[in-house]
Amino acid sequence: MSDGSNVLIIGDGSGWFLYNLLKYKNCKKIITIDSSTQFNKMAQKRIFGLKYTTEVIFITKPVETITFSDQFDIIVTNFFLDLFEFDKAEKILNKLKNQLNKNGCWIFTDFKINHNSLHKF
Repeated sequence: MSDGSNVLIIGDGSGWFLYNLLKYKNCKKIITIDSSTQFNKMAQKRIFGLKYTTEVIFITKPVETITFSDQFDIIVTNFFLDLFEFDKAEKILNKLKNQLNKNGCWIFTDFKINHNSLHKF
């Protein structure tokens, strides 16, 4: 991950990944999406007081309802994709894939890999 990257974080919950990213990297822009108002407030509170120059945008909506105008160098979906059955996960994955720059990186971590969903994709 290079400085100046545009990053999309989906489902970061309390903002642990966002906090560490801001602490150690100088990104151009980070958009973080969570459908939970409470989690977005927790993430905002977590990064409060950190010194960073990155533009950070919080969106509180389900990712499948969002229309993106940006392309991203990095997409992060930690502990997010395993929440969905194959059909819905496939739609979300295809939507996000179209937002990833050609040489971009997709970082994902999940509690489990559902062999009926993500492996098919």
